[in-house]
Amino acid sequence: MNRIHWKFPALTSLLLLSAPFLFALDYAKESQKPARENAIQADTAKLAAAARQKIAVLDFKTVGDSTNLGEGAAEILRTTLMETGNYTVVERSMLKQVLEEQKLGLSGVLDQNVAVGIGKILRVKLVAVGSVVKMGETFTLNVRFIDVETGEAVSGKKLTTQRREEIPGLCEKMVKILSKGQTPQEVEKESPLLSKAVTEDSKEITYKQILEKPDDPDLNYAYAKTQVAKGDLKGAAGTLERMLMVNPGLHNIRLFYAVVLYRLDNLVEARSELDSLQKTGIPEPVKNEARSYLKAIEKRQKRTHLAGSLSAGAQYDSNRNASPTSETMLFFGTPLDLTGDSLKRKDTAFLMTGTAEVKRALGAGGKHEVSGSATYYRADQTHVKTINLQAWSYRLNGTYRASFAEITPGFIYDRVLLAGDRFLNNTGVNLKLARKLNRTTDASLETKYADQNYLATPDVASNPERRGGLFSVSAGAGRLLNPTMKLNAEITGSAKRAGKKYNAYNGLSLGFRHSWLLGKGMFLLSSISAESDSYLEADAVISDRKRKDTVLRGGLLYGLPVSMLHKKLKNLTDLTLTLNCEHFRSKSNVLNYTYVNNKAALLLTYRWELGI
Repeated sequence: MNRIHWKFPALTSLLLLSAPFLFALDYAKESQKPARENAIQADTAKLAAAARQKIAVLDFKTVGDSTNLGEGAAEILRTTLMETGNYTVVERSMLKQVLEEQKLGLSGVLDQNVAVGIGKILRVKLVAVGSVVKMGETFTLNVRFIDVETGEAVSGKKLTTQRREEIPGLCEKMVKILSKGQTPQEVEKESPLLSKAVTEDSKEITYKQILEKPDDPDLNYAYAKTQVAKGDLKGAAGTLERMLMVNPGLHNIRLFYAVVLYRLDNLVEARSELDSLQKTGIPEPVKNEARSYLKAIEKRQKRTHLAGSLSAGAQYDSNRNASPTSETMLFFGTPLDLTGDSLKRKDTAFLMTGTAEVKRALGAGGKHEVSGSATYYRADQTHVKTINLQAWSYRLNGTYRASFAEITPGFIYDRVLLAGDRFLNNTGVNLKLARKLNRTTDASLETKYADQNYLATPDVASNPERRGGLFSVSAGAGRLLNPTMKLNAEITGSAKRAGKKYNAYNGLSLGFRHSWLLGKGMFLLSSISAESDSYLEADAVISDRKRKDTVLRGGLLYGLPVSMLHKKLKNLTDLTLTLNCEHFRSKSNVLNYTYVNNKAALLLTYRWELGI
């Protein structure tokens, strides 16, 4: 009876998912708005009452137009302020001299801290900074007045027009409004709407809406989120950068901008933006978020990365011994009733797996990579001891990133023990080509070959009959549906050769996988696959039919950080709890191989990373 080919669970690697950073900005609550507005009104009143105060107007930034609209608008504002009789205005020539001494340009001094520093050198009370933005056929004039003593913007205003020649009139109108002590319609403080995380559901914003309100920070923030959702990270970076030109004090947008740069692998600029945030008086939650990204950037900029994980848990199987659904088994074509331990057996198992991995960046800018990993897997059954599994898996890969594709050759070695006895030594190579087709779609092609050396065991003496090569070719594609969801599809053709042809087959499989980041570190992975295997020869000991199997598999894997379970566990950020459920169904023209198994596994995983 050793020739009867019992099913054994296939060796699989435990999926360890590190959820990418999600945008989780936590700022001032909406309930704080009335107090903030009262403070704004009080500061605006101070501005209107500041008779004969000394003021410096820096040249305004011009955005979206090739002419020097900003420079002209700033000069008109200087003249108009002097005409009110309420201000002493620093001449442009003096401004230019001071800025040259500080090695700064007259235009583009938009950082609030820099503006305050220039104001102190000039010994002025107020510094005016601003921009003229052209979006479509709309021109918007933005002006902020910064109190040099406090470093805060005490007043701000934006006015729009459809005609270029009306910009001087906007400057005059702005000064009249401010001189009368009227409260501006919008002081460029951080909006409560900006506290919404990018992963929240929001209405899609169109470019047409942006043209109507080109300098609305909330609208532009939402539009940047829309661009990210569509995979247009470069477009989102441009939108956010333009808003920061208009108002550098929008710390929420600056953080979002830094995150987008991080995702674009522009680590140098991302770090620069985050460093500038740390130097400002931002809320502590924002500062903590910035620190977390700075740490991530520091890790990614290291040449060598070490990572590891350790998982432990329990597993339940409804049919652990893969007993036929018919409760019979063919022997020389004759069905025999199963009895005792040959019938379907439920069982539980203790699972443990550990992984260690090292990666080394190569080439200029760390463009290429070499990596190696070692994994140990163990499953100890409670009752069906004959299928206790132990496995060691080793991988060595090199990645070359060319202009047309990412090329990854690799070496594979696996060693499997069944019930403590050597069962399989697997030695092979693989080659993978991966290419990003556009912002949201990628494709890959992979080929593998493994020499499978099956060894005889006390329970499976005929195991060496399976010895031979396994060759496969896979083609896959992935589509980013939105920032939190991705769908992958893969088709694989395989050819197994063995010492006995009744163990050799040709196979074809199709699989789909959906990844969903749920927020707060939670994730859900869904998968479904179908496989068809056609064997080359009948095994006469079982049946005179050539075996043909159809295998269906579906699974769900849900994970969440342990820190979410209770406030006392909030510091356990490296621990993840996962629940995996799987349905497996095999249908064959040889009834020995028709069976069903349902599986559930609960695992606790600790993961660490280190850059050196």
